[in-house]
Amino acid sequence: MTKVTQPLRDEHQAMHAKIAVIRRVADEVSDTPGPDVAAGVEEIYAFLSHELGSHSRAEEEVLYPMVATALGSVNATATMIADHVRLSGLTAELDTLRTRLSSGNPLPPEDVTSLRRVLYGLHALVSVHLMKEEEVYLPILDEYLNPDQARAMYADMQRVEAEHPAQAASS
Repeated sequence: MTKVTQPLRDEHQAMHAKIAVIRRVADEVSDTPGPDVAAGVEEIYAFLSHELGSHSRAEEEVLYPMVATALGSVNATATMIADHVRLSGLTAELDTLRTRLSSGNPLPPEDVTSLRRVLYGLHALVSVHLMKEEEVYLPILDEYLNPDQARAMYADMQRVEAEHPAQAASS
């Protein structure tokens, strides 16, 4: 039986391959990161600042209020919004490091350490965040929403994503 939240599950599944890139690039960071790492960081930053950023916005405007209603508490998703705030901060740090990496000058050791920390932090945060949605929130919505409500919710999320395509992860 198909779950009413299947479109969100499918969207998350597509994101998992991009999240794996974060881990792969973090593992490739050496004392002198080369062009492959720089290209990977560019790819990761584009994913975080565009695709994941607009998805996070849609979650905050549409998905999380629906979960809060289902659970009867406006604070039911506060920890998930806190994840988005932290994700935004790490994305900003990655942007700074991305700029330094693309300058052509070798990164100082403290920036190399920061790059590893930020990439591993992003990988862990995004992975766990999606897992919480998939294993906690989506099953709640599968029980709470009828198919028409779920379709309307998903259409609203797509509208928000289209309206904010270049938003960084959470404003």
